[in-house]
Parts: sequence; C-alpha cells; structure tokens
Amino acid sequence: MLIEFFIICLAGIFGGFIYSIQEGSLVFPHRDSKNSINLGFIANLFFGIAGSIVIFMIVPGDFTFTIQEEGDLEEFVKSLATAIVGGWGGLALVKKVLGQTTNALQDQIKAQDIQNKDDAKAIDLVNQYLHASTKVQISETDLTNSIKYSSPRAKVAMLNEAKSIRSNNWKDNKEKMERTIPIFMALAESDMDEELHSIYGQLGFVLKDQSEPDFAKAKGNFDKAIQIRDKNNIIGFVWYEFNRAVCNIHLDVAFRKKLMSDNTARSVVMADLRTAFSDEFVVEKLKKSMAKGDRDVELIKNWLIINGINFD
Repeated sequence: MLIEFFIICLAGIFGGFIYSIQEGSLVFPHRDSKNSINLGFIANLFFGIAGSIVIFMIVPGDFTFTIQEEGDLEEFVKSLATAIVGGWGGLALVKKVLGQTTNALQDQIKAQDIQNKDDAKAIDLVNQYLHASTKVQISETDLTNSIKYSSPRAKVAMLNEAKSIRSNNWKDNKEKMERTIPIFMALAESDMDEELHSIYGQLGFVLKDQSEPDFAKAKGNFDKAIQIRDKNNIIGFVWYEFNRAVCNIHLDVAFRKKLMSDNTARSVVMADLRTAFSDEFVVEKLKKSMAKGDRDVELIKNWLIINGINFD
C-alpha cells in the first residue's frame, strides 16, 4: 500500500508539473512582499498530489500499481494515467470535491433540521392523542403517518409514553388505555419493530385488557414478543407467558364449557405458567393480586381446578 501511495504521489507531482508547463511559464518560489511567499509552480505540484489522490475517490473501479503477470501491464498504465490526470487537474478536482462535500454536509444539516421539526410535531400529536381529557379529533391515519416518518429516537419516546399510559390506566380507565392501540400498531408497522419486543408485548397487553378483549390477536402479539425476546437472548419479561396463558385459557373451547382441556391445550398453558411462576417477582406480585380478587388469577385457578391440577 505504501508503494502504491508513493507511485500515486509521484504521478500527481508529474501531472502538476505538466499543468505548470501548460500555463506557459514555470514561476519559481519567490516573495511577493515582505509578509508573503509565492510558491509558484511548487504549489501546483502539491495540488497535483492532492488531485491524484482525490481522483481515485471519484473514479470507480479497481486500480493496479503492481505488475506480477503480463496482463497487469495494461491495468498499471491505466492506473498511472489516472493518477497523472488527477495531478494535472489537481486544483479543479480539489475544489470540486470540497464543493460536493460542503453541499452534502449542508443537505444533511437541512435534512436533520427538517427531521427534528417533524419529530417534535409527531411527539406533540401523540401526546395530544394520549393525554386529552376528552376524545381527540385526530385521524388515526394522520397519527400513523406522523409516527411512521419519525426518527428512531422519537419513536422510542412515543413508545415509552404509550407504555406509561397503558400501565397506569389498564385497570381503572379502559378508554384512556385503549388510546395507546393505534400508537403501538403504528410502531409495530414501522422500521424499528424487529429488535423491540416490548412493542408487541404492550400491544398484547392492551388487546387483552381492553373493554372488548381480542384474545386471539393478543396471543399473536405475545407470540411475537416472546420470539423477539428469545432471539435476542433477553432475560425476564415473563409477564408475556403469564398473559399468553390467560389468552389461551379464554380461547379454550373446553374450558368455556367447564370441561377438561385436551392434552395439547393443557401442555401449552402449563408450559407458560411454569415459565411465569419461575420468576419470584411475578409470584410476589400475583400473591398480592390474589388478595384483591384479581380476575386473571381467578381464571387460572378455575382452569387448574377443572383440569385436576393442584393450584397451590
């Protein structure tokens, strides 16, 4: 690599020298005044080196500066000629690249500024939708589009806010909790969903706990949340299994008839319950819920009794 770089620099110097001759005269370094030095044609040589390097950034392709086989000679000449041309147009090439870089940087800054403004509007729209004391007249299409085109950082902020609303209202304020559904759905459809199991987990919680539960869709979201969690080797979040077990019990036709479940249904529910109850935090929280007559705990207790399984 060092040899190739040295050859490129030499070719650039030669190209810069040719440019100086083309200009009609070789101006030697001299002082224009007491406080300034004119490098003359030496400056063209330096620009030639810069141009020979820059041209390899602009021109696509593979370049060869070593000759190991007979066929490499043509590639060597082509590469050397490219470096010389870069040296000849050194100053113009450097200006071009600097101009392109500056324009690209300005475009990035402008795009980021627009994105920041869009994020602020989207977050404000989501907060209005979630926190209004009355039903907000915001179309779900506008809400979904605002979330869809937000940055990942803004989407995480929206997710956390929706999680907070769901967690604080799932038992006593179903209507407010249900406002989080389009937020979670929009996040699930966006490009950030593959690594965030909590989007699907939260959506599963809402669909299960809403005024008119959709246990089938809730279970589907718990399935995906568990799949993503396990794929990424994330520990915990066994509330997914607990709530999936509740959904499967509700979906169990035999249980609705107060009959013993078949072996498949029983093994699926028991596998999730064992996973959930292996977490001490979950067990302690459920003990407190039992004292308050928790609906899900009572459901599980009845299912276990019907299936001849000791609840204790």
